Amino acid sequence: TVAQWKSITIGSNNSYLTNANIKCSNGDIVNAVIIDKIKYELNDDNTAQVTGYIGTPYSLTIPESVSYEGDTFKVTSIGENAFAHCTSLTNITIPNSVTSIGNDAFFDCTSLTSIDYNGTVSQWKSIKGYGNVSKIIKCKDGIIGNGNTVTVDNLKYKINNDYTASLVGYTGEFENLTIPESVTYEGYTFSVTSIGDYAFRDCKKLESVTIGNKVTIIENYAFYGCKNLQDMLFQTLKIAVIEDCAFMGCQSLTAVPPIDNVVYLGQSVFAGMSKLQSITLPKGIEAIPESTFFECKSLENVLIPSSVRSIGSYSFQHTAITEFKMPDSVETLGDAVFTRCDNLKRIKLSSKLTSIPKSTFEGCTNLQEIDIPARVSLISKKAFEGTTSLKTVRFHGKVEPISTTAFLNSGVQKIIVPHWAKNHYKRLFPNVTVETKLY
Repeated sequence: TVAQWKSITIGSNNSYLTNANIKCSNGDIVNAVIIDKIKYELNDDNTAQVTGYIGTPYSLTIPESVSYEGDTFKVTSIGENAFAHCTSLTNITIPNSVTSIGNDAFFDCTSLTSIDYNGTVSQWKSIKGYGNVSKIIKCKDGIIGNGNTVTVDNLKYKINNDYTASLVGYTGEFENLTIPESVTYEGYTFSVTSIGDYAFRDCKKLESVTIGNKVTIIENYAFYGCKNLQDMLFQTLKIAVIEDCAFMGCQSLTAVPPIDNVVYLGQSVFAGMSKLQSITLPKGIEAIPESTFFECKSLENVLIPSSVRSIGSYSFQHTAITEFKMPDSVETLGDAVFTRCDNLKRIKLSSKLTSIPKSTFEGCTNLQEIDIPARVSLISKKAFEGTTSLKTVRFHGKVEPISTTAFLNSGVQKIIVPHWAKNHYKRLFPNVTVETKLY
């Protein structure tokens, strides 16, 4: 009988017996059957689990139930690795009778981009192990994108489960590009809310871009190296985040559209935009990150909001700025912030600065005078090296230490200091005229 068979101890090396279908005097023990190229394990409770496949199927439909020797078995699960490495499979339909899906059930199914499910989105999400499936799931009442990439009108989008999409790439070539506010796939609409990492990197023929009004994030290197990009239009003021190097190397852009609501800028966002002439930074940002305007050789005017508390290294290095007014909200500077700003003549530093880091003004050959705020207690090496036009420095407090190379090869002839610190500065600047003033 079935019970007698199950009482037999079968050694681990007898897998052919444990996997065989056993015909007993009062019934059958069915371990595996193959129906329409699909392998099933049939259970005593008249349920069935999909365990594998045979051949090289292209399209498969898993039924709600299967029949074997007069008995009906409800298909309730798809086992681990059931279709793993089935690279020929392009389409499969799963019934809503399935309640569990094992690990790696569709692992390495490289030709399978989507799965048809004969149930609702909520039913799919109630399946134990539904997260093991990373393909696009087409349900009766919606679609689950799972972050997969689809191509619509030569643009590649990563579609998400909340019906948003990120534009992540393109096919072919573009000169003029309009990024839509939404994209339709399989009858469902996805709002385009971001431009992904490297989406248009080194798109050499791109000349103009219009960004749709639902985009809120421009990710890392999105337009990096688009050297012929001349015109950019934002149809929205909703952009809140622009990440690292997003527009780096866009050599032909002369202006950036308003970015009033941006609260975060990454590093080197506008670096290498050699024709950019002016920009107004948004009021909400608290930091100007490293190399933000590095090598923006035509940049003359920058308006810094009073929300900024730090300016990163190399941020304005080798720009064409002639005057710079630093808001008093700024507390820290990185290294070499204004190095090689050849046109810089005048600058007002924040009263909250406590140090002037190394090479801050190195090579600023037209800087004529500067006031050192009272809170500054350190001037690092090469801070003013090569400032050959710098004739007068006004110290509003006692700076100690001052690096021996801080004013190397500068043109300083006179310093003006608080009367109580005259002797201190005479020791530091023995060959410079020291005048005092009541501050």
